[in-house]
Amino acid sequence: MYRHAQREHKLVKHLQQLLQSRPDIIVLPIDKGKGFYIGSRASIEYKTQEYMDKTEAYKEITDGRCPLADSLRAVQTLLDYLVKQKTITKRQRNKLSPNLNNLELAHLHTLPKTHKTGIPLRPIVAGIHAPVSLISKFLNNLCNHP
Repeated sequence: MYRHAQREHKLVKHLQQLLQSRPDIIVLPIDKGKGFYIGSRASIEYKTQEYMDKTEAYKEITDGRCPLADSLRAVQTLLDYLVKQKTITKRQRNKLSPNLNNLELAHLHTLPKTHKTGIPLRPIVAGIHAPVSLISKFLNNLCNHP
């Protein structure tokens, strides 16, 4: 058992070294399953860019300026306006205000669908800590519980 663990440890170390020396290779969890895609970084980047271009729903940030502060400011301004208009209470505003301790910009990542021909990608938008998350949950609850 101990020798088996040593061999496994050596194998993992070897794979780590290989991946560090090969920036052209990417390792990603796969869609619908327990496993990993190990393959061409360029292929995944190309497919992701192709998806972004096709949908026109996403934009890569290339100017170094993060829009998180603008998004936060817009949410706070909207909530203040709703309180001023007496559409929501101050208590509701506080509940809907983003938590500044774990705030992050929503972002796109993709999971390879290795079970499909051509290995298409499943787009995932991670936005659970985005400034609009609490408002989104609130509106969803209003729509689903009239």
